[in-house]
Amino acid sequence: MSDPLKKKNKRSSAHLLQRLRYELLVQLDEVMDSQWLYSSPDADNMDEWKDDITETLTGILRERKVKLRGEDKFLRELLRILQIYGPISGALLDPTVSEIMIVGPAKIYVEREGKLERVPQRLPSENASVQLIRNILHHNHREAE
Repeated sequence: MSDPLKKKNKRSSAHLLQRLRYELLVQLDEVMDSQWLYSSPDADNMDEWKDDITETLTGILRERKVKLRGEDKFLRELLRILQIYGPISGALLDPTVSEIMIVGPAKIYVEREGKLERVPQRLPSENASVQLIRNILHHNHREAE
């Protein structure tokens, strides 16, 4: 027999971690250059990109006096989200967003409470838009037509 209290605690912990991921991405977006943050670094720049973001995120956690068990894993997961989803990472983690629409590199919209809002984040090119859509489909086990 499973313990309902343990299940509730796991859900609460998962919810808190999801909220922390979102808040950290919002803060990261405020303090880092968005072109660098949302770039798709090539192999030559990947380590520098990861180190820069990890260092910034670690600083934000320290400022907020947040200590996490498994912090390295948590930070790797955030980096992976940023690598895959780029400028829509925050919207994906935002609990108030019900839909994300990518119309083109400079036109990204989210739906909150039934209202469309254009977001300030941009993709560098049309190819980046197509690649982002492919990443989303791939990570949801779907294919582009």
